[in-house]
Amino acid sequence: TLGNILGSNVANIGLVLGLSAALAALPAPRRLVKREIAFLLAATAVFYILSWRGRIDRVDGILLLAGLVWFSASVIRWTLRDSHVTAEARRETFREYRKRFDLGRDLGLVLLGSGGLVLGGYLLVRAVVGLTQATGVSEIVLSATIVAVGGSLPELATSLVASRRQRNQLLLGNLV
Repeated sequence: TLGNILGSNVANIGLVLGLSAALAALPAPRRLVKREIAFLLAATAVFYILSWRGRIDRVDGILLLAGLVWFSASVIRWTLRDSHVTAEARRETFREYRKRFDLGRDLGLVLLGSGGLVLGGYLLVRAVVGLTQATGVSEIVLSATIVAVGGSLPELATSLVASRRQRNQLLLGNLV
């Protein structure tokens, strides 16, 4: 698990961000660097400190989850505060979205996509265990490489679509 986590971070920065930036220049707004990337660096530092003992336990997991909730709430709060869009314009946009919203279809797509991710994850883990047994290479090495890149493929797909549609904020937010 830890090999996958560390490898995924490297794959997200190296592969996903690298390929996306190679295809098109990405603006890095000062606000993103100042806020979101600061959180990313802080989370990395906290992970480093917590893992120094040689394990991540339940309390550490709760601390990291609390950090995620705090980060998400902060980003939403900052976005609403910094937005030049009025509250009425936001409500109008939401009303327009609700006209196109189909709960059954959208929920079905979420469930179908989630099922595909679970099946893909199961098959990937099974293949890595087989490779470990066949080659003698440790699980941490394979999870930090093969599993990490496999786990970064959804981010890569999202980032490439966002890049092609020139939705750089979505692309950068996906990576952070």
